Amino acid sequence: MGLLKFIFYFFLVVWALRILVQLLLPVLFKRLIKKAQQQAQQAYSQPNQNRQEGSIHIDHMPPKRKKGKADAAGEFVDFEEIK
Repeated sequence: MGLLKFIFYFFLVVWALRILVQLLLPVLFKRLIKKAQQQAQQAYSQPNQNRQEGSIHIDHMPPKRKKGKADAAGEFVDFEEIK
């Protein structure tokens, strides 16, 4: 009898979760899409407001390369073996 109760409660919980997911997921997706649209709109509108026409803005500057042991060894030259 205990096994039947477990199976009944298991299916009852699965059924309730399924209904909750069907009700809540569309609302969550709508909020997520709305938030993404707002962030994209802010990203496109903010840089244009702060810059003057003709000015240059650099977002990322790559780090300068350090000369290591490989550079101190000299330049590598390809060669072909002649027979």
